[in-house]
Amino acid sequence: MHSILTGIWYEFLSLRAMVRRDFIRQVARGGILAGMAALAGVLVARNQVTLREDCTDNFRCRSCSRLSGCTLPEATLTRKEDGKG
Repeated sequence: MHSILTGIWYEFLSLRAMVRRDFIRQVARGGILAGMAALAGVLVARNQVTLREDCTDNFRCRSCSRLSGCTLPEATLTRKEDGKG
């Protein structure tokens, strides 16, 4: 009877260790995922990653309020022509 109880206790301890190990693994994965999401948000907010951009002013670049930060080729050419880029 003693060996059976010892075996059950051993299984309980090993199962408990596995649960703790899985918990730690999941917390680490969640932390890494949260860090990657935060980094992506910071890069987009600081305009280091450009999103697809469409012209909102029918390519009338000189009158556009977004000319200074626009990445479209037409805007780049307009800034060069005006001597601002």
